[in-house]
Amino acid sequence: LADFLTGHIVYILPTILLRFAAACLAGLLFRALAKSHKTDWVAVLLGGLMNALLLVGGYFAFECVVYTVAGALAGVLAHLVQGLAGIVLSLLFYPMVSAIPEIRRLVKQNKKGE
Repeated sequence: LADFLTGHIVYILPTILLRFAAACLAGLLFRALAKSHKTDWVAVLLGGLMNALLLVGGYFAFECVVYTVAGALAGVLAHLVQGLAGIVLSLLFYPMVSAIPEIRRLVKQNKKGE
């Protein structure tokens, strides 16, 4: 929606595809790693790192095609900062989100291997 509202129409499809892939992979990673309260934090951190690397790499590849390699390199730092902010916010908000009863139930099911 932000791409559309700010006039960056060319980014709408890549953003949808990259965010979808990142969310699926982060969910699978969380499910595989979050077997105890201590590993929840590791799973959130590693999911965030994987997400950031996927998005930086994905946008870099897309921008290499649409612009040039030099143009794509110009955006790498901004994408890295966005990824780092996402990791920090995920770690800060995870305790609040995991306190939601439905989320807590899903995490407990995951830990039991259901």
